[in-house]
Amino acid sequence: MKHFVVGVLPYLTFLILVFGLIYRIRGWYASKVKYQLNLFPVPDTPGGEILKEILFFKTLYRFERPLWVMSYGFHLGIFLIVIGHIAGIAFAGHQFTLFGATPEQSEKLSFAFGMLAGTLAFLGALALLLRRLSGQIKQVSDPWDYIDLLLILVIVTTGNAMRTLAPVELSTVKKYFADLFSLRPINYELPDAFVLHYFFGQILLMYLPFSKLLHLAGGLINKAITLTGDGKAKLLRL
Repeated sequence: MKHFVVGVLPYLTFLILVFGLIYRIRGWYASKVKYQLNLFPVPDTPGGEILKEILFFKTLYRFERPLWVMSYGFHLGIFLIVIGHIAGIAFAGHQFTLFGATPEQSEKLSFAFGMLAGTLAFLGALALLLRRLSGQIKQVSDPWDYIDLLLILVIVTTGNAMRTLAPVELSTVKKYFADLFSLRPINYELPDAFVLHYFFGQILLMYLPFSKLLHLAGGLINKAITLTGDGKAKLLRL
């Protein structure tokens, strides 16, 4: 089972993720925009407005501050986790040496930022889950809304547990991914904590193209069409 998770499943995950994203994006692009969607003159720089919305959730901040706190903390945590995983694995935890830190200091900073990101994502996902379990939000939620948040909570929890209770050498993880990308056989053991966390991470990546979690890409396209007004012709020039 472990060999399948670390030696076979990653390639299946990659294929499902890539072709799933192509399928979803083609579906969005193929949808017809029959009418002018904006009522007011289109801004000269719609790309700037879209960027502000993505980075700061301006609309949500303006109209629903409590939800903005939960959502922004959650998304910020996820963003830091993604960046941290890429940098931490690529530099084996020594990424902060680029800014003058010693290798030991870099490892401590990597741990601290990882815990911060994991805590933000966990608390944000938990708050969003509790919100869906109460009031009017519960009435308009479907099982997939809960599955999305529960899956993320499992991944973040296993990641935080691995970081604190069963640390994995990043140099080992770096070697593993180098072998994986080079199509070399994985004929060595990896820690159980890593394999468990990695398994749920791959489940998320395979599920991503077909889930509501892809709302960032869909929201970007929708915002672009709304701001440009006439749909695809201007969307392609953003």
